[in-house]
Amino acid sequence: FYIVSYWLRAKRWQVFDIHDQMSLPNLFAITSIHTLVNNILPARTGELAYPYFQKKIQNVSVHQSLTSIVIVRMLDLAVIALLFSGAQVIFNIFPLQSEFKLLAFGIFVGVILALIFLRKAIRLFSRVFIKLPKIQLLLIDTDKMIAEMQERDRFIRAAVWSLLAWLCKFVNFYLLLL
Repeated sequence: FYIVSYWLRAKRWQVFDIHDQMSLPNLFAITSIHTLVNNILPARTGELAYPYFQKKIQNVSVHQSLTSIVIVRMLDLAVIALLFSGAQVIFNIFPLQSEFKLLAFGIFVGVILALIFLRKAIRLFSRVFIKLPKIQLLLIDTDKMIAEMQERDRFIRAAVWSLLAWLCKFVNFYLLLL
């Protein structure tokens, strides 16, 4: 199950490839190395391994890689909160504390709202940085990439791949604990 979860994660990254230039075998390798580095380095600084290897192996821009990391991590948080809410409702993990249900559901809703309003915030920042044209162009380019990544079909496919990846990972942990 563990290897399958990484294949599903690689498939999710492939969904956010707006230029259709990433091969699944390369993404699987990059995802595996990225996770290894992320687990070794402190404070999730290993996240920088993803854009580095994307650039080195597949010639994907660092900017596109960093933008996809932000979207994917927000999507991961929403999926984990949704899974936690579902587990809480189904298995009643914390029977006396309904706050956990509300907290997990609140995180899910908050992340979805943040994803919806992310482009508006970026557009606002691009107006703030009008006197700094390089930053403004970078923000405008980020807005365009996020718009492509948030296309409904692409986003739903990424959410499904993310959900399946996390389910595989949770099943794997559950089987290890048996």
